[in-house]
Amino acid sequence: MCADEGNTTGAGFSPAAGLGQWSVTSTTLPASSVAFPGPVARRWARAVAEVLLAVVTVLSALVSVIDPPGPGGVFGFAAGFLPATFLWLRQRRPVPVLLACLALYAILVFFAHFTPASVLPVAVALYSFVVRHPRRQGLYVAGAALVYLVTLAWIAGGDGFLDPDPFPIAVSVGFATAAADAVRNRRAYIAEIIARADRAEATRESEAARRVSEERLRIARDLQEVVAHKISLISLNASVALSALDEKPDKASA
Repeated sequence: MCADEGNTTGAGFSPAAGLGQWSVTSTTLPASSVAFPGPVARRWARAVAEVLLAVVTVLSALVSVIDPPGPGGVFGFAAGFLPATFLWLRQRRPVPVLLACLALYAILVFFAHFTPASVLPVAVALYSFVVRHPRRQGLYVAGAALVYLVTLAWIAGGDGFLDPDPFPIAVSVGFATAAADAVRNRRAYIAEIIARADRAEATRESEAARRVSEERLRIARDLQEVVAHKISLISLNASVALSALDEKPDKASA
C-alpha cells in the first residue's frame, strides 16, 4: 500500500456473482487521511514565512545604517533592503536570486555596518539553491560563496584575520548548507519509498491478475473434463443400446 497526496489503494480478491468470476478490488482512503497538513495550510505557512523573512531583512537594513560610515549609507540601506523585494522568487529562480544577493552583499559590507542578519538573504538564497541541485554542485557553490563572503568581510572590516565578522557568516552558510542537504536527502528518501511502494503495488496487481487467470484456466479445465466425461458416458450408453437393439430387439424395445 502506498501513500501520496492523492489516494491510497490496496489490491485483493473478491468473489463476484457466478461460477469462477473473480475480480480485483481496491480500498481507497481519502487524501485528507494521508496528507497532513493540507495544501491550504502549507500555502499559508509559506506566506507567513515569506512575510517574516521580508520583515527581518528590512529591519536588518535599517539597523545597518543607523550610524552610517559616510554618505554611502543610502547605498548600504538599498543593498540591505532590495533582497526583501525578490527573495520570494528564490524557489522559481534560485540562481539569479543567489547571484543578486551576493552582489548586494558586496555593496552592503562596504557602505553599511555589518550585522549577523546582514548575511540572512544570502543564506536563504543559498539554501534554496542547494536544496534544488545535486549535492556535489551545491557543496561547491556553498564553499565558493563562503570564501567570497568571508573575503569581503575581512577586506571591508580592515582588521584582517582578527575581524570577528566572518564567524557568523561561516555559521550562517554552514547551517544553510547542512539544512538544505538534509532536506534534499529526506526528499530523495521519500521519493525512493514512494517509488518502491508503487513498484510493490504494480507487482501485487500483476500477481492478482495472474492468479485470476490461473483460476479461470483451472475452472475451464474442470468444466472441460466434466463435459468430456458426460459425453463419454452418453456415447457408451448409446453404443450399448445399439448393441442390445441389434442382438435382442424384443428386450431393447421393452
